[in-house]
Amino acid sequence: MIKHDIRNVIQSSKDDHIVFELIERFADLADSRDDLIFLIDLLEHHENSIVRHEVAAQLVEIRMRKPHLFTDMDRLVMNALVKCAVNDKSTTARHEAIEALGYVGDSKVLDVLEKLIQDKEEDIKHTAKIAVNMIKFRLETKTEPSQLWKEMLHRFTNGTNNKE
Repeated sequence: MIKHDIRNVIQSSKDDHIVFELIERFADLADSRDDLIFLIDLLEHHENSIVRHEVAAQLVEIRMRKPHLFTDMDRLVMNALVKCAVNDKSTTARHEAIEALGYVGDSKVLDVLEKLIQDKEEDIKHTAKIAVNMIKFRLETKTEPSQLWKEMLHRFTNGTNNKE
């Protein structure tokens, strides 16, 4: 019932601060494919770039906390994040989508991210470079996104960090 009410407010409210806050609550309660499709729709169509930014961030949180929801949705979510990263008119939304791809993306998104390293926006360039390195690190170490920080800390504190 609460999730349904939150979804209705997100869909109908014109108060972006309310929508922004409720997206996080909705993500906490997300438990179905329909919930992910709803968030993807917000990422692709909401008029406020900060709301789109928050949706990208929450998709990562859901992926880390509830990976079972992504069993047959991974490609759909990745495609929506790539679309936002490349085409969104907002640097803020693009930045967050790129960052999200760094956490949950796979080798299939590396080409897109590597092209974004040449973007005209400095924030996009830097975020894309970080995202590429995060994906490569995750693939090389076979580290799940939720364990990424632990693996990085372990390598750094044990002197096995290979960063130039």
